[in-house]
Amino acid sequence: MRFPIAIALLLAGCVGVSDNAALASADSAAPDCGAQCPVIFHEVTSWGRQVYRSELEPDGSFLAERLDFNSGEVTETIRRELGVEGYGAAYAALQPLENAGNRSIFCKGAPTDGPYGAYTWDEGNRISIYYGCYGVDPSLDPLADAEEAYTAIVNPDGG
Repeated sequence: MRFPIAIALLLAGCVGVSDNAALASADSAAPDCGAQCPVIFHEVTSWGRQVYRSELEPDGSFLAERLDFNSGEVTETIRRELGVEGYGAAYAALQPLENAGNRSIFCKGAPTDGPYGAYTWDEGNRISIYYGCYGVDPSLDPLADAEEAYTAIVNPDGG
């Protein structure tokens, strides 16, 4: 089942679904951006409330927070130092998402009670994802695989 991040991070939420546009494939390569590499932000929302947020700095500093669904208060903070190499591996893992032709990943036929999230690489590069589509639309499998790979790098113990 393709809800790796959704199950691990939060409660369920409701959103509408629409057609999925064609996705671009990408080769996974380490970034060649040096000090200009973007900070990678990830957020997950359920029923309109943010329940998880993280950021990965180009130097490999990773910070994630889980938030209480009702109060919005931070319930857990995770900090890791992945190093520049870890950042490079995480950045490369997300290339299929960053290069997706559609900036909003939705699909027909998905359950409508799943969470949704977004990745942001810089001010103009953001992709929104409805996690209920994973496992429903096989064309999204490379994106689900990319998120699983990213999560394994930034959160290797699942904590």
